[in-house]
Amino acid sequence: MSEPTPNKDSLQVHHFHDRGDICLQATDGTLFYADSWRLSQASETFAHMLEIPQPAGTKHPRSRDELDPIPIDSRSDVLDLFLNVVSVSSPNIDHVPFMLCKKISLFCDKFEVQDRIASLFVKRVLKLAKQHHQEWDVLIWAGERNDVDMARRALKMMTDRVFIGNHHADQGQNEPENLPFWANFNQLPITWRTALFKVVLDKPCLNVSAKKTNKSSACHADQRIAINEDDACFAALSITKDWSQVASKFDPESA
Repeated sequence: MSEPTPNKDSLQVHHFHDRGDICLQATDGTLFYADSWRLSQASETFAHMLEIPQPAGTKHPRSRDELDPIPIDSRSDVLDLFLNVVSVSSPNIDHVPFMLCKKISLFCDKFEVQDRIASLFVKRVLKLAKQHHQEWDVLIWAGERNDVDMARRALKMMTDRVFIGNHHADQGQNEPENLPFWANFNQLPITWRTALFKVVLDKPCLNVSAKKTNKSSACHADQRIAINEDDACFAALSITKDWSQVASKFDPESA
C-alpha cells in the first residue's frame, strides 16, 4: 500500500526559493518556488512541461497558495543548486563538491539543461578529479553514462600510479574508499574494458619479484598490472606512459 501524499501545508518551503509562479517538490518534500520563464530558458524539459495548456479560467499569475507542487525526482540539494545557478548571469560553483556535481550533471541530462549550464558541472568534476586523483571515478561514471568524450578527458588526466594503484571512490557524503585496479576496471562496461586494454597495454613483463623489482627489469613497479602471483614472483602486464595517446585512441565502439 502506497503512502498517502503529504498535505502541501505540512511541507517545508525552502528558506530562499520561496517566491515564483511555479512550485517544485523535491524527493525529501521540500518545496521550491521559481519563475517559470527562467526554468523554460534553462531546460528543454521544463519548457515543454510549462507549455501544457492550463484549464480555462485559470488566473495568471496565481498566488503561491494556489500553486500545485510538481514532483521532481531529485533531492533538495540538487534543486537548490540548480535554481541558484539559473538565477544569475555568471554562476560561481567553485564551492560545489565532487558528488554533488555528479548528481546535478545527471539532473542536467534528465531535464535537458542547456549546455552553457551543464558544462559548468562537467568542468568542475574534471577539475576536482585532477586535484584529488579521482580519474577512475570519472572514468567509471563516464562508463555508466556511455559518455566516451568524458572518458577520454579522464584518461588524458590519468597517471600510471592512479591507473594501477588505488583511487578515491566517493562513499556516503564524500568519504574515500581505496579500491584495487581490478575492482575499478571491472566496473566498466565490457566493451570499454576491451578497448582500454587495447590502448593501455605495452608489453608482457614476466617473473617480476613480488618484493623488489630488479633494476634490469623492463617493467617498473609503477607500470605493471599483476595477473598471476605466488610467494616468489608474479606475472604482470606493462602499461604505456603516454596517456594522451591512450585518450585519443580509446574507442569502445571498435572494441
